[in-house]
Amino acid sequence: MAFQGGPRVNGVNLSSAAGAKLLASAETIMGRNSLASDLASLEVAASDLELAMSLDDQWLSPRRTWETAAPDYVRCPPEQAQLTVKRTVPLPAALLAQYQYLESKSFMGLLPEIGRAWLSIDHRLFLWDYIEGSDFVVYEELDQVISCVALATPRPGVFVDEIEHLLVIATALEVVLVGVVCSPVVGSQARSGRSGGQITLLPTGLSVTTDGIVMLKMVSSRRDGRIFMAGRDGCLHELVYGTQSWYRTTPKARRLNRSRTLMMSLLPGFVRRLVHADDPLIDIALDDSRSQLYTLSQRGMVSAYRLERSSSNSTSASSLRLLGSVDAANEIRRRMVTNQVGTLSIHAVHCRYSRRVHLVVVSTAGERLFYTTSSALLPKSPASAADMRSTLARQPSFLSMVTGDHGDCLRLVGYRGPIVSSLRSTIYLAFWSQGQLLAADSHEQLLAVCVDPPPLEHIPRQDRDGSLLLATSTAAESSASSMTSTGSSRNALETISSLTVGGKTYAFAEAPPLYDVGWHTIDSRALESDGLLPRTRTEASRGYICLTQASVVLLAPVRPLDALRQLLSGGNQDAALLDFFHRYGAAQACSWCLELALQAEQSPSDSSGLLESASRACLAFGGEPLLLSSSTMVERSTNFADARPPSESAEHSNTNRQPRTELATSTWHTTADGFSVGSASLPEAPLRYSGRHDGIVLLLARILQPVWHEQVTSGEELVRMRFSFAMFMAIQSELQAFIRVIQRLFGSELELLSKRERSVGAVPGLDSNTAALAEAQGSSSAVWPSALGLGISLTDTSDWVRAHTESSDAGRQALHRRSAGRQAQARRLELYSIASLLGLAVRSSQAFELLRTLAESTHLPRFVASLEPSEQARLRQTRFGEVATTDAGSQLITTLLFKLLESFSADEHDAIESLLETLATRCPLFFGETQVSVFRAIELLRKRDIAHAMRSLRPVAETLVLGPALVTEMKAAGAFAELIELARLAKDHRLVLSTLESVLSMDEGSAEQLSPGVDRTRLQRRCLVQALASDHTAYLDRVFRFLHALGSSGQQLLLQIPQLLMNTDQAWPNDSLDAPALRTLLNKAVRRLELFLLDEDIDLAWKLYAQQKRYAEAAAILLDLAEAPSSGANRPSLTTTVDVSMSPSALEQKVGRLGSQRTRSLVLSERITLLTRALHFARAGASVGDARALELLQEIQDKLDVARIQQRALEELRRVVLPGTERTELEQRLDGRGAGNTPTDSGLLDLSTLYNEVARPYALWETELDILRCAGHQDLELCRRLWNNIIARELALSAGVVRQRPAPFELDTSMQAENLRPTPETLQQRFVALARDLYPSAIVFPLEWLVASLEMLAFSRAELAPETEEQADPDSEQAALPWSLESFSVNWLHPTLLDVIGVPRSDLVNIYRQVLEDPEAFYERFGPLPVVITQAIPARLGPWWLGFAAQQWWIRSFIALMQRWIDQADRTLDRSLHLDESVAGYGTLSRASTEWHALVANAPALLAALTVMKSRLATRQPSSDPHGPDTGVGLTLRLLSQLESLERELERLASATTNQQHRYLY
Repeated sequence: MAFQGGPRVNGVNLSSAAGAKLLASAETIMGRNSLASDLASLEVAASDLELAMSLDDQWLSPRRTWETAAPDYVRCPPEQAQLTVKRTVPLPAALLAQYQYLESKSFMGLLPEIGRAWLSIDHRLFLWDYIEGSDFVVYEELDQVISCVALATPRPGVFVDEIEHLLVIATALEVVLVGVVCSPVVGSQARSGRSGGQITLLPTGLSVTTDGIVMLKMVSSRRDGRIFMAGRDGCLHELVYGTQSWYRTTPKARRLNRSRTLMMSLLPGFVRRLVHADDPLIDIALDDSRSQLYTLSQRGMVSAYRLERSSSNSTSASSLRLLGSVDAANEIRRRMVTNQVGTLSIHAVHCRYSRRVHLVVVSTAGERLFYTTSSALLPKSPASAADMRSTLARQPSFLSMVTGDHGDCLRLVGYRGPIVSSLRSTIYLAFWSQGQLLAADSHEQLLAVCVDPPPLEHIPRQDRDGSLLLATSTAAESSASSMTSTGSSRNALETISSLTVGGKTYAFAEAPPLYDVGWHTIDSRALESDGLLPRTRTEASRGYICLTQASVVLLAPVRPLDALRQLLSGGNQDAALLDFFHRYGAAQACSWCLELALQAEQSPSDSSGLLESASRACLAFGGEPLLLSSSTMVERSTNFADARPPSESAEHSNTNRQPRTELATSTWHTTADGFSVGSASLPEAPLRYSGRHDGIVLLLARILQPVWHEQVTSGEELVRMRFSFAMFMAIQSELQAFIRVIQRLFGSELELLSKRERSVGAVPGLDSNTAALAEAQGSSSAVWPSALGLGISLTDTSDWVRAHTESSDAGRQALHRRSAGRQAQARRLELYSIASLLGLAVRSSQAFELLRTLAESTHLPRFVASLEPSEQARLRQTRFGEVATTDAGSQLITTLLFKLLESFSADEHDAIESLLETLATRCPLFFGETQVSVFRAIELLRKRDIAHAMRSLRPVAETLVLGPALVTEMKAAGAFAELIELARLAKDHRLVLSTLESVLSMDEGSAEQLSPGVDRTRLQRRCLVQALASDHTAYLDRVFRFLHALGSSGQQLLLQIPQLLMNTDQAWPNDSLDAPALRTLLNKAVRRLELFLLDEDIDLAWKLYAQQKRYAEAAAILLDLAEAPSSGANRPSLTTTVDVSMSPSALEQKVGRLGSQRTRSLVLSERITLLTRALHFARAGASVGDARALELLQEIQDKLDVARIQQRALEELRRVVLPGTERTELEQRLDGRGAGNTPTDSGLLDLSTLYNEVARPYALWETELDILRCAGHQDLELCRRLWNNIIARELALSAGVVRQRPAPFELDTSMQAENLRPTPETLQQRFVALARDLYPSAIVFPLEWLVASLEMLAFSRAELAPETEEQADPDSEQAALPWSLESFSVNWLHPTLLDVIGVPRSDLVNIYRQVLEDPEAFYERFGPLPVVITQAIPARLGPWWLGFAAQQWWIRSFIALMQRWIDQADRTLDRSLHLDESVAGYGTLSRASTEWHALVANAPALLAALTVMKSRLATRQPSSDPHGPDTGVGLTLRLLSQLESLERELERLASATTNQQHRYLY
């Protein structure tokens, strides 16, 4: 069926051009991306709707809240009665005339299933059609007085199909079954919803005897047709009927006594009657939902039975098990002051109305006892509609645990007091249904007990974990459980209304569904007992039918909507309207005002002034939104006035209120589904919407509730839309009226907000935080649930108190301004939400139009059959709410539309264009200009016409949703760069990154699939340039982060980005961006890259600067990295201190020291490496004249020197200090792995810290020397002491002495005792290591003193060697000993000083010459030698500078030094050097030349020194045998001989001719 026309507003088609302006204010509030089309904001609005639907179903409905009602009643005056008489149909005169033939008994009752009332006069039965009013049928086939009549469902397979019902007629002797055949309903009766027309009674021939037992009441199961009877004998009987056997089809019936035990069955009948005669069963109730049967005796005994489902149509008995019994009359007597009150009736509670209460017992005073048959009364969470449906289809879980009789099965779980006004009144008839009670008292008054739910001030919105969110929770459980503490101030209350119907009442019944019964003055919605839910069409009671002795009366509930309509139509009723809003809550009352406005909008001719009055009431009494503070959210308001601001609360504090507002809440009650009403609720959202806003939510939820959770398709073939034409027309009409009403109420405010949003900051009363919020949120400004990311400054509610206590007028004025600003913020945020709701309504309306278009398409079956199974499954599961609000549902429908368009053949171009125009006109939010452009672009891409496809897509790129179809076609056409451009413009960053990743990962094999002539490298460069052509910093950071995550290849690409600036014209001939614009964007991208790397990867940042030859910035970053502490101290982010819009020079100046804001975990060796690199870059920058590099050069050099000293301290600590906790902590601190509280606790230490806290306390003497050198501090005494300690420590280590312990440490000079045998290897290694770093600094390397110390050290150890080496070979020479002159001085000390350290030979010779010429002067000048040496020299040898043995040692060492020097000079002088052309050869010649010149220059002084030595040796010759080689005389003679020989050599060299020197030199 094709639907005519589109959605219309005020007579204007919404989908036409004339209706565009009407929707503009809802679609342009936030600029281009409006709230109406923004799916993110629509999802928030949809969550509000789902919450409202849950509240409607779980809390606001009386059938859900009757259990939680307060224990006290509110008696309504007649004008506020909850029920009203809508129609009275008198009994026909012909029927009343039959009473004159009455001889014995007459009974009456109702059969609402067939629309009949039954009347028995003796043995005759009359069935009266109270709908038509005059028609009745007579059944006269019986000869006994009829006592009871009931209607039963036929068991399947027993009777013909035409028999729809069975009439069960009981007399004193038998029970007869009569078939009921209903004729089809035609004409107006069919339209009114009647279940049947004319009826015909057919005898079935089935009857059972009663043995004289009078049946007082009969019931039948609608599930399987079982018939149960309550007998006057006090027993429960069942009428069982069915076919007799498999070969005999004649039905047979029998009666079973379900209360008879085996013993009782053996007694005669009259005895059994005597036993039960005094306690007959007066009532029976059947609960098909739980398969349970209840009976009530005259004495008040209530029994519960479990029914087994009958599985066949035979006459075999089905199981019926007694669960237990309870004395309900005793419970009533215990609570009442009189014993005259007894039990009256029982009523089963369907499981859809309560999981907790299973049975209601009513007394003659109107008391109600609530019983359960569950053995475990555990609270359960509220059930959804799906749970309710599943509960109906299965047995209750607790019944499966019942394996026998349980006396305590029936448990009392609730009580309601009497409803009669005095104990003199009694109730003789009661009817209970869905929490409402109808009763007839002895004064011929009808008493109606109805549930009045608690008021709904606002919809509660909390987060599940208690965090403060502005978003609505979609969980009905958490919302409903906190209802009383957030949205309502009290429990539901029960009201008692009384009315007179005339005459005695004989029966009550509930009106069947959709039952206007020909009474055309009654609206079908007016018959819904829910009252609060005029749009809830499921499980709703329509009204009640009351049968009196003279008529049938239709009782309809008085809805609050009708009362509100009457108030609004009555003129000036502001006080009454305020009471109405107080009674039902602002949110609920506003929803009804909007409902009346909607009805008036739909029927303008029938609503004289109702639209204006309803709109005015909604705006006047709907309250205002409120920003809550912390104390408000903890201590919530407990009454209606507390929810208002103080001024408003004071204004309405004396308002006349209903008496029920002062009633206490119930103490035992739980809700119908088991959750506690008084439980602590979750924290409330910081913004509390007004009643107007929540009324809009409730109304829209009720409009969309019938279809919101429904699937859009039906049938296995999926070729039909699920919604019927009638449903479509009804809901679409209501949606259109809703849009018009909201536009009328808030259109001007929304339009004004839209204009102000385009110039943020010009809105008076809004602070800067709110303005920043609008800028930050952009298109998603309705999505604020980001953990207090509202941009709202929440102040304490003590402001309200201070406003009344401050004596200063200025203070009160300031507080008033703050309050006004907060109120403006709240109104502004509420308008955003209203715009989202309006957008949701518009989108839902267009969703209906979209489904309508699909239903009208003749290609629908064809293209559905072509779908993949997965797509068919998705379509089958898609619900309307998903289509209207979610991105997935919208994309699914869009994909289906594309496939529908593709199902057309090539020659159906006109049909395609027509369909495109229809879709763009009817549902532009789903398939508008953007989707049309996409469809046409796909056609061009398949033809490989990329240029024209891009011309079609670029104008709509910003609103484009890149679906799988378009992406696939663009990739197939090789338009990767174009795809990245569209994705970037559409802000689909995920697609940008995925496409870029696929392009960058192309290898040679995959590149072959590209179009001919496309180069892979050039394509990758184009894609990268296009991905970076943006000035959006967050997007650029995401691209950079993606490239960085690719590893080394991606990091190389990051470093290559600046090179793209030089090749832009060749790399990207883009027709959408000219070269200057592209270069400008890339410049911004490069500057943003610098900041990104400074924040994310500082190592890549200095590499980027070095690549750009910005050496000063690279050196500064490396320097600051090396200085950064290792502790996790918080540092400000670079992006907070640098603006991407800075000029390059300003950016460079800013970045020059930004590295200090980084915190790195580096060890000392890594810091030294960083400083070394920084020094290299600083030198490179200084070489090109960079002033900043020159400034950094000396600073970096100083830092590097200190870092190396720290490295020395670390190495020395590890070498000389024993392990321990203290050493470990110091080692971690020196290595940069400490966890100190200050930046200096780890990382690089300064010289002062190193000296005072490390070197001195821990006796790190080598480190102290290095610190003295670096600081330039000259202290010869300290330097000598440090060297003394170093020599002593190394000797001790070489002798096997244990290393020192941590500070305090003092050197023990006695460690060099005679029993120790130190070796020179350790000392030699440390001396060489120190000399390389400290020489030629005279401050820390006293060369003369060290040479003397080392020579005398060897001398002392050589003199002690013969005495200490007890196992030494007497024939061995001293040269074999490690401390001998040849081993120590000649072979190690001289070569080390000359060749390794680089001491000039002349300087070394002069040291020896000074010692030999005047040892006393040498001693006085350079001070004493180390103690460890002087104490080791034997006392017999005397002082080292005066002892003859020491003098001989010095002369021998001097002779060896001079002989090696003369030999080298002689070789260069006497023979020509054959030099090659290598650098080493010329270097050798240069060194030989220098040595020769020095020797010649020092020859005179050396000759004089030799003369002194000879004279000293000659004067101090010992008197020993001159011929002994090892005696002192022999040694002296050999030395004199060597000195004379040395003298001759020097004279020979000094007398060398000028020609020899010239030949040598040139």
